Amino acid sequence: MNKKKIALTACATALVGTLAVGGTLAYFTAQTNTVENVFTGNNKDLKGIIDERFDKETAESYTPGDVIYKEPWLENKTDSIDAWVAVKVDIDAEGNTVSYDDFAKTYATIQTKTANGQFVDGFNTTDFEEVTVPNANYKFFVYKTVVKAGEKTKNIFDQVTVNAQIKKVFNSETAEKTVWKEVTKADYDSSSATKKEISGKYYVQESVTSSTYDSEANYFVDKEGKLENANISRLPKFNVNVTGYMVQADNVEKDEAVKELTALVQK
Repeated sequence: MNKKKIALTACATALVGTLAVGGTLAYFTAQTNTVENVFTGNNKDLKGIIDERFDKETAESYTPGDVIYKEPWLENKTDSIDAWVAVKVDIDAEGNTVSYDDFAKTYATIQTKTANGQFVDGFNTTDFEEVTVPNANYKFFVYKTVVKAGEKTKNIFDQVTVNAQIKKVFNSETAEKTVWKEVTKADYDSSSATKKEISGKYYVQESVTSSTYDSEANYFVDKEGKLENANISRLPKFNVNVTGYMVQADNVEKDEAVKELTALVQK
């Protein structure tokens, strides 16, 4: 059997959504340049972009519990080539790649709008089919139907809901801050550090770094004999990245397209 020539490409430019507060830039940005690394089939280029609609105003000043609409889709930008398409969703938080389960537990939940208008946790598996990629720390979804030339997919998801109990993080990677930490009476009594009692509350002095910061603790600084909030923490930054992949649909069955798309995402 002759091996078919398959045109394939990755929508190499990803959508990146970054959330931050506390004096740090906070934004969602969409980058939608045409794809790179184009292989040609039938002397025609296969091109696509990732685009989105998003709530920039809320994203620029998010607080715990906020709901931010973010609706990414893939558009087939070719003039005459239909395509099988897929999207990869990978997430990093504070500069580290995290699994979706860890992201949902610690930072925020991705949600999709159903046909009856309700939002449910997770991705759009009505129009996309999740494909497991061995040893991958990202989500990978193949669109269930061919995307015709000039048309686009449904949204892979519709909003991001920040966890109401999201924990703050230390606001410096390297700086060390000397502060007063509020502690229990037992910890106060057992501590050998410099300490003070004010109005029945107990404090010990300690130096805090990004590795010793306790998100559950209350930290203070001494301002002319009065303890004030130390302001050494901020809400965390995280990115939700969406990358698209395409394979020509002409003479290519879905099963074969899924194999090609899965191979492409692993390159």
